[in-house]
Amino acid sequence: MARTMTRKNLALIFLCWLISVCAWGDLTSVTVSPSQSHHLADSDLELTLTWTVHSDPNHSTGALSDNGVITSGITGQTLGQFGQRLSEPNRESLTFSETLTLSREQMQTWLNQGIDQLELTRVFSADRSASVTARATLSLSSNQLSLKRQLSQSLAFEALSLIMPNDSAINAQTLVPLKAKLQMTYVGQGQLRGQWQVNGPIGNDLSGQFRNLDSVNQWLTSFNRATLISPKLPTTQPGNYVVRFCLAESETSTDCSALSPTASYRVNASQATQVMIKIIQPHLSQAPTSTPFQWQPVANASVYQLEFFDTNLTPNFVTGIWVKPPQSQTQLTDLMLLKLQHHQTYYWRVSAYDKQGQWLGSSVSQTIQLTP
Repeated sequence: MARTMTRKNLALIFLCWLISVCAWGDLTSVTVSPSQSHHLADSDLELTLTWTVHSDPNHSTGALSDNGVITSGITGQTLGQFGQRLSEPNRESLTFSETLTLSREQMQTWLNQGIDQLELTRVFSADRSASVTARATLSLSSNQLSLKRQLSQSLAFEALSLIMPNDSAINAQTLVPLKAKLQMTYVGQGQLRGQWQVNGPIGNDLSGQFRNLDSVNQWLTSFNRATLISPKLPTTQPGNYVVRFCLAESETSTDCSALSPTASYRVNASQATQVMIKIIQPHLSQAPTSTPFQWQPVANASVYQLEFFDTNLTPNFVTGIWVKPPQSQTQLTDLMLLKLQHHQTYYWRVSAYDKQGQWLGSSVSQTIQLTP
């Protein structure tokens, strides 16, 4: 009896441990602001650095960094350390601010050694999580002329923010023009490169991939602040959207910088024009793959879209097909059947669009299992 209880206790302890491990969130990234700065080395420097650690939603063990490291941006040589231990035991706040102090004498020594660019690095870690690293660049100048030359040759962003009308996520009615405003604070001057992107709509959740709306390749002069207006954002289909300005990581990279800002908005259907499409068949939640999908025609429809989604908490698009009126039914194609598995449950729906591509309405999403 004791041996049986011991085995049960061990199994219970192992199960609790397994649940805790599976639920453990990771640190995902860390950003630093300002990421680039310049200083004339004729006076002592006091530079405030703000480190923001990002993590999975279920991360709860905080983050810590023992100290920062100063290296040469030219050779990579370690020049020293800075700061104290930064630590936060829980997830309530993962933002750390500190002041880096460098003496005029120390900076002049580095300049005399040909080191005019420093990298300020911190590594943050947490229990059962991989570490994350961020670096800030500090450029040193020996005189006003070299400082002006550095500033004229480099563009360093301090902050970027996206603002929607009313300065918040909004409810935008279908067909109403909508644009976002990008506000930038920076030093220096140079070429702004990036992409206006949008993600959505997908039901009441946000998932999927960002798609490009427009490219930006614009020269920013040394006014320190600038505003950029987005192209017209999509508002023809109801649902949740995220708009992003993808700031290019570098001149040769299309990756988005960690500074790339996002904003969200929602499009509500106009009740006066929304059409509820009636499904004729299939009626049941299980049907052979040979069953035609048929629905009631919609006035002024230029095209229909039959879509299938998986049944995850945030449904993902699996496959679909466009159907031109007067047809209001279709068979599943061979390509669709390659992506739809037998006896697996999917959501499906039909949507209608007019000749301008504006959404007219959809059917109620239904579940189905396909059989051979």
